[in-house]
Amino acid sequence: MGRREALLELLSTLEAMGYSFVTPTPSTHARVIARPTRQRAQSVRDVLGWSLPFERDLLPQSLLDRLLDARVLDEQGSMLRATVRVSRVHGALFLHSAYPTESADAVFLGPDSYRFADFILLHLGRLTDAPAVLDYGAGAGVGGIVASRSLGNAVLTLADVNPKALFLASINAEHSGLAHRTREVRSPSDVPGAFDLIVTHPPFMIDRGRRAYRDGGDLYGARLSLEWIVAAVGKLRPGGRLIAHT
Repeated sequence: MGRREALLELLSTLEAMGYSFVTPTPSTHARVIARPTRQRAQSVRDVLGWSLPFERDLLPQSLLDRLLDARVLDEQGSMLRATVRVSRVHGALFLHSAYPTESADAVFLGPDSYRFADFILLHLGRLTDAPAVLDYGAGAGVGGIVASRSLGNAVLTLADVNPKALFLASINAEHSGLAHRTREVRSPSDVPGAFDLIVTHPPFMIDRGRRAYRDGGDLYGARLSLEWIVAAVGKLRPGGRLIAHT
């Protein structure tokens, strides 16, 4: 079984189990897993939410097989640890990177993702039938997927500089039953076509590690926000809408 098929089946299995996890801030996550009683997983949520190491016999065999097929397990001594997390946002399940998100290509989902989703739904308004939606800097795809699920008949484009993000975002979109495509680009202006709705959540921090999901460049972290919004305006169809959270 291929990685993509395995991860899609993983999400379907978790859906059938009623799985849910809300991702906290990294500092809250660190505080929780520092507790003496939280050094190894006791449940599926511990494995795929809290990113705790686990004994091989903890998970149902169907879940363990999907994680193995997807090649998202690392060995830690006698235990295993998942390299992905699964969180629920506005009813949809999302694959994203396990805690801690320290690598340059980490796929981040956290409290700002929930605020972004709430902000989109608050300002979505009415759009044309079968609107073309672009989620630029998509990451795990939260913005575009939440918007498209609400619109019902959207055609979604997920764009990001990070191929790892596009891989997971595409799986998340397929699990939500959305027609979509992915584009690996460095600017909204590089995405072909024009759009009725563009949602974007630019990185807005000053990050010494220059992680793509976090570092907003100069202007005190605001450079990318400015550049993306200017570029995105040029990709809107007449009457189109840009929703940016920064």
